[in-house]
Amino acid sequence: MSTAARTPPGPPHNLIINGAARFFRTPLNRYLIDNFVRYGDTVGFRFLNFPFYLISHPAGVEHVLHTNSENYVKASINYGFLKKLFGEGLITSDGPNWRRQRRIIQPAFQRAYTGNLGPLITNATMDMLRPWRGRSPAEAFDLVPELSRLTSRIFGLAFLGADLSRHAASIAKASAAANQYFGQFNLNRFFPFLPTWLSLKSRFAVHALRRVANELINRWTCSDSGGDDFLSVLVRACYPASGRQLLRQLQDHLVTFILAGHETSATALTWICYLLARHPEVEKRLRSELADVLDGKTATISDLPLLPFSRMVIEESVRLYPPAWFISRSALEDDIVGGYKIPKGSLLILSPYVTHRHPAFWPEPERFDPARFHPAHAKCRPRFAYFPFGGGPRSCIGTSFAMAELHLILVTITQHYHLEVDPVQQVQEQALVTLRPRHGIKVTAHAIKT
Repeated sequence: MSTAARTPPGPPHNLIINGAARFFRTPLNRYLIDNFVRYGDTVGFRFLNFPFYLISHPAGVEHVLHTNSENYVKASINYGFLKKLFGEGLITSDGPNWRRQRRIIQPAFQRAYTGNLGPLITNATMDMLRPWRGRSPAEAFDLVPELSRLTSRIFGLAFLGADLSRHAASIAKASAAANQYFGQFNLNRFFPFLPTWLSLKSRFAVHALRRVANELINRWTCSDSGGDDFLSVLVRACYPASGRQLLRQLQDHLVTFILAGHETSATALTWICYLLARHPEVEKRLRSELADVLDGKTATISDLPLLPFSRMVIEESVRLYPPAWFISRSALEDDIVGGYKIPKGSLLILSPYVTHRHPAFWPEPERFDPARFHPAHAKCRPRFAYFPFGGGPRSCIGTSFAMAELHLILVTITQHYHLEVDPVQQVQEQALVTLRPRHGIKVTAHAIKT
């Protein structure tokens, strides 16, 4: 490493010793944004005696996630914490174990995307919408649980051949508890053995999900299924384990996929609906596209390429509110990123939330403008100026599935309802593991006359 490499600028204080008040008072996503604005593309922090760095320029993000990805592994301070609750699933594993799991599981996502995906998603969405007609137009309801039930049901039907609707409450509870447990600064990060209320609540919630996983595994065993179904793929991913070890690894995978497979989609959809409700001119243009292309018919997978503006709405919404709003990595060896020294063992934070607001690539970054994603504009931006699904070898395995799901659900809802945000509600971001609305988002639903 060149001796000319500099130490990155950053807050002069130690976050715990003399910077704790500001650190804990400010939501973490806004804290990172504030320091990016003040110090630039690479910011150095110190937590006790431990250095960590915020990397915000697309070139630096690409270096860490893609170009030199072999030097950066999942950060033990975060993912080790996740493993204590979820075990050794695809999200928490690393190295050869992760590569083997990814290689085996990837085809299952490709088959789900090319299978009977369109009707499955639109039918499930219509099932969600039917009870809305029984509501008074003045009756406000929270979008978050509605969309969470929908995406968990879709994931179960698409990948597990099971309707998880009756488990929706357990899934939502586990998702919320895990988000709080891992997303909030708490003593369990340093003393994992402490039986705090937050850790106990999270463990009880995940145990409930493990019971759901056992039910799915028992059903698969009794059906003598095999071949290409998702659980069969997971069994192969857990090879060469057997007996109790195999059962535990299957549970780890299922719990991870059930949570990750619905949480990010539900969160993204919530923000998409919120932004559309706040920008009637965008919704009007979206409805015009749907009327011209679909003319009232139900959308299919083959229709999606003919609906570019609706996809642009999704991409711009996820730019502003990326559900997976930060990624952390640990450096195996010394490196240089953006001309700055990154010592071996340091923690790196890559935040789509921050990079998606980089003014060099996103003029007026806080403004909602789907036109940013017109192909003529998008091709002028660096590849990693936009990375809501991560990037490099460890990019999200379900990206194609998630985008098709978001697209079809958005189209189906917009064809049938106009949503208005409750005017008395103050919508706030809550940057936990995912970027959620702190108190949900209350809306009223108004049926579109056909």
